[in-house]
Amino acid sequence: TQGGTSVHVPEGTPTEFRAVVQQFDETSQSRKRAEESERATRERYQSILDNAVFGMSLARLDGRFLEVNAALVSMLGYDSATALMEVGADSLYASPQARPRLVDEALQTQAVENWEVDWLRADGSLISMRLNGKIIRLADGEPAFEMIVQDITDERHKENELRQSQKMEAIGKLAGSTHRSTWS
Repeated sequence: TQGGTSVHVPEGTPTEFRAVVQQFDETSQSRKRAEESERATRERYQSILDNAVFGMSLARLDGRFLEVNAALVSMLGYDSATALMEVGADSLYASPQARPRLVDEALQTQAVENWEVDWLRADGSLISMRLNGKIIRLADGEPAFEMIVQDITDERHKENELRQSQKMEAIGKLAGSTHRSTWS
């Protein structure tokens, strides 16, 4: 096969040679289809990664990022995926103990579900994150984290506001009942 077309075998070529050329052509065509399928799969994966609304990453257990998507870069306030990858996962955790605990649990259970942690954005401000992911094996057999990251900062802020208003309401009720009992 040359450029995806079969090789022309001249008339009078021995049958054995024709059979070898035909088998070579079939193998070559099969390989080409497999390469096209692999390329399409890689493009689909990249499209999902690029267009996801959640942050996504692939990182070695030592904290080195192998891949990060645009959503994660944006939510953490970095200029580029390269800039975030250079920083690494370890430096994102506001609490130095959080990542080692996460790694330990992930290695025991092979997954992380609904872990809530505070991370540091590029400008140093805190952002609350929910982490879900699993341990996978890289081509070299090394374990790595495949992680989906959700920004829950607004959710936490609303929960805190609700708790605060419930406390104030309880204090108001308590103060009202105390006030009435002193006038009784």
